[in-house]
Amino acid sequence: MLTLRTILGSGTVTLAGDATLSLNDQIGLFYVADGLTIGLEIGGTENEGIIWSIHQISS
Repeated sequence: MLTLRTILGSGTVTLAGDATLSLNDQIGLFYVADGLTIGLEIGGTENEGIIWSIHQISS
């Protein structure tokens, strides 16, 4: 589990790693305000957005 808490005026957060998953496992990205009262626009502008990239590596 990774817990990251920071305020960015604008920017990019890149998370990378390896995980062993089993059939029907799920990956999720969640935002928990936990008292933060600043409004967020997650996903960027009209031409930007949240990008997920997942690759399967078979043995």
